[in-house]
Amino acid sequence: MQKNGTKSQGNGRTPVFDPTRQVSIALDAILPQQFHDHGGKLSGCQRLYLAILHDSLSLLLTPPRPTQRPADRLKVDEALEWVRSENTRWPASFHNVCTALGLAPEYLRPRILALRQQVVHGAAARPRLHRGAQAGNGSGKIGG
Repeated sequence: MQKNGTKSQGNGRTPVFDPTRQVSIALDAILPQQFHDHGGKLSGCQRLYLAILHDSLSLLLTPPRPTQRPADRLKVDEALEWVRSENTRWPASFHNVCTALGLAPEYLRPRILALRQQVVHGAAARPRLHRGAQAGNGSGKIGG
């Protein structure tokens, strides 16, 4: 257990986990220490920017489903376009969000895009289950 209450994976990286999406991917680009400057307080703007970044990561790092609605695919496409854009004029651009959070966009962008490729290719490689079939241990949980 680390000082900030998160569990370490043993490799020095902090897991990013959204239990509603069943996605767990270790990112070494965002460290808890980056958000604990100034007594651990983020400004309202920084909290908003962190929520925008989190939402985009959740969209991009969730494996695509064959039954995904067009509206959901559009959200993923918009998140991908947002990460790829090098626009600095828009206050909530990827570059400005990262900068406001103390993250280096030129470091984070290629890593997010590489993770997205892994998620997409991993989803394409998984076998499709027929309706009513159960995967894994039948508990409905991934890994347990």
